[in-house]
Amino acid sequence: MCGRFSQVLTWRELHALYSLTGPERNVVPRYNIRPTNQVWIVRAGEDDGRELASAVWWLVPPWADKPDQRFAMFNARAETLSEKKAFAGPFRSRRCLIPFTGWYEWRAEGKAKQPYYLALRSGPFAVAGLWEISLRAAAPIVSCTVVTVPANDLVAKYHPKQRMPAILKPEDWGPWLDTKTVTPEFAANLLASWPSEEMTVHAVDPRHVNAPIDTPLAIEKWKTLPAR
Repeated sequence: MCGRFSQVLTWRELHALYSLTGPERNVVPRYNIRPTNQVWIVRAGEDDGRELASAVWWLVPPWADKPDQRFAMFNARAETLSEKKAFAGPFRSRRCLIPFTGWYEWRAEGKAKQPYYLALRSGPFAVAGLWEISLRAAAPIVSCTVVTVPANDLVAKYHPKQRMPAILKPEDWGPWLDTKTVTPEFAANLLASWPSEEMTVHAVDPRHVNAPIDTPLAIEKWKTLPAR
């Protein structure tokens, strides 16, 4: 599933792309976002507008006080959103968009795993997400998870479990965020694999991706792969 992604848009670009309301936020480019990092999400705001909020990328349910490493809550399978206790409530009333510019997958090649960067030919995109809030800790924890769907033919070559983020069409952003009138059953129909022909993929340098650092070098095409 999706275990690392990038989000390199500025506040001005996010504001224009998602028609945001609310005050300007201090947004910096992120090239190597990892689970439990803080990320930006777009959610329904007041007066039916859209607001940018910060959330931990690892869903923390209301009965927990921190991310639980025993459960991989940074992804949520689209097929079971209504069945899982931790995801059913957010799927019903706290859906969000997670801005992406691309994400990483690792493929076994010889004795090593080579990271690849996947993106859309059209540019930045929005992935379906769920957000939650827990009041069990000393301070409220706002968290989120990425919804995943079966991989298309391209992504399946790089993901051993054949999953990919649920990328939403711009015309579906509104219905996905509208938890007042759009039911989970209808929202589920918006979740589908993205067409392979509309995507790009290239190898990236594992020295920049595998390390816990955030550098634009992480997303650059690695022109020469090492001999296997």
